[in-house]
Amino acid sequence: MTDLERFQQLAARARAESPPPLDVTGSVMQRLAFEERAVLTTQRTLALCSAVSAVAATIVLAVTAWTWSAWTDPLGQMFTQTLTVVQ
Repeated sequence: MTDLERFQQLAARARAESPPPLDVTGSVMQRLAFEERAVLTTQRTLALCSAVSAVAATIVLAVTAWTWSAWTDPLGQMFTQTLTVVQ
């Protein structure tokens, strides 16, 4: 007996039986509503983490740009105050 034949026998028996008179709609809907709230909470948490990450990356980029500028022109900081006075 192959799996397909066994499945067909089980399907024929299941079709012959009537479903039990049990209403599970309420408990299923409560579970789905709970899972939906959990998904929304997870999405909100991920959005907050990504926003904090973006702010941290922006700060690192600004500091890196300022440091790179100082390294590429080491004498520029010596004359910055003088140039401000001259202007």
